[in-house]
Amino acid sequence: MAENIAFRVDADDQAAQKKLEDLRKDIEKTAKSLDKTGAQHNGLVTALEAAKNKAAETQAEVDRVQKAIYDTQREINDKRFVGGQAMIPPEAYADLTARKQKLLEVQKELRTQLTAEQSEVDKLSRKEETVRATLEQQTKQLQQQKIEAGEVEAAVASQARRALPNVRAAADQATAAVNKGFKSILKWGFGIRSTFILIRRLRSYVKEAVAAFAEQDEE
Repeated sequence: MAENIAFRVDADDQAAQKKLEDLRKDIEKTAKSLDKTGAQHNGLVTALEAAKNKAAETQAEVDRVQKAIYDTQREINDKRFVGGQAMIPPEAYADLTARKQKLLEVQKELRTQLTAEQSEVDKLSRKEETVRATLEQQTKQLQQQKIEAGEVEAAVASQARRALPNVRAAADQATAAVNKGFKSILKWGFGIRSTFILIRRLRSYVKEAVAAFAEQDEE
């Protein structure tokens, strides 16, 4: 009869495996959130850069108009009086004055536009900073989760290596038990075969004895 095989293998730590599975789910969830936040941040960076460029262009236009106003005023001053006498025709003076007024109106519109554009830049800058902070936090979180998952995987692998000799011993035990049982079956089989041969020979002997007796007794 084969021996009972009883052994315990601790390589499959259910708690560790569950922890590892939970970490993998967390990593996948954080990675998706990180991708979403990254895309949002990229969009904000692009929008912020465009807003800054637009504000810079408007500022350059404001500066250009301001210079034109200054030049116009200087022209008025230079031509209006020379030695205390007016040296510019009234029509030309009116044209220069009208030009200056128009430039002042344009400048006012540009400054209003610039204020709005700078406000948009400030708004996008604050939002970009907030999203960037979230992005950095999620990046750190993902790195920490990966480190923790790596530590759990290393612990499971180490435990499996420690359990490997027990697994091998159990396998050897099982192999020995099976071989022993197989030999017993063969031995039992050989015994049955021998018994059948003996019975066959006995039947043959009885048959021959009856035949010999029948030759001596007709009845």
